[in-house]
Amino acid sequence: MTVNAIRSPIKLATWLIALAIGFSLGIVLLLANPQQYFDLQRTVGWRFKLPSVAQVGLEQTMIALQLRGEALVRPTDMLVFGDSHAQALPATLFGGFVNYAIGGETLQRLAVRIQRYASVKTARAVLIFSGTNDIAQNSDTDTISNSMAHLLAHLTANLPVNSRILVVGLLPTAEFRMPLILRLEINLRFKTLCTARPGCQYVDPEFLASTNRFLDPQFAEHDGLHLNHLGYQVLAQNLAKAIHLHDSQRPAL
Repeated sequence: MTVNAIRSPIKLATWLIALAIGFSLGIVLLLANPQQYFDLQRTVGWRFKLPSVAQVGLEQTMIALQLRGEALVRPTDMLVFGDSHAQALPATLFGGFVNYAIGGETLQRLAVRIQRYASVKTARAVLIFSGTNDIAQNSDTDTISNSMAHLLAHLTANLPVNSRILVVGLLPTAEFRMPLILRLEINLRFKTLCTARPGCQYVDPEFLASTNRFLDPQFAEHDGLHLNHLGYQVLAQNLAKAIHLHDSQRPAL
């Protein structure tokens, strides 16, 4: 038996032992400090533009529940799709709507998810309120814009002729949460994509901004990203105006 023939199994065994030790140390560190593991998971997810395991589980559960009851949706209903900003809206607002928003979801994943909802084919209107989480997951402007384009194309192809689409721009945030120029650029693209399609109305959320174009502190939660109760009141009032305008412009059947 040659020396190389002996060395090969030894080298393989050494690598396997090292791998086993590394895995064991990883388990020990996880048990000792689980927060470090979750921080690392978020960092890796941000770098590779991937959702966390918990977020994937949440979205799968919410989608299953929503589709289970979708047969009860009426042709006169408005559907709302989006992230946590939309999910917090009570379904009794605006005369009633079906809230299909999922907190933490990106616009990119929504553009795929929405294709599973047969109720889109009979809805009187669809409100889209998404995009902030794409920035949080390191997506670039073109990717976010393309996701909105794909979503609007699906809605245009599947909504009834007299139905309408409402697109809400990215909400203002505190200065430390999102670069202003990035938000304004994405909103300009959303507005351009929406207004280019018949029956699509863009809702500009600048009514929530202060004079510096960032989220007005009186409307902000402590995280500088989400709205407080006063912010939601102002948001609801302005959305109601847009929806009323939408309904008044909707052709009679």
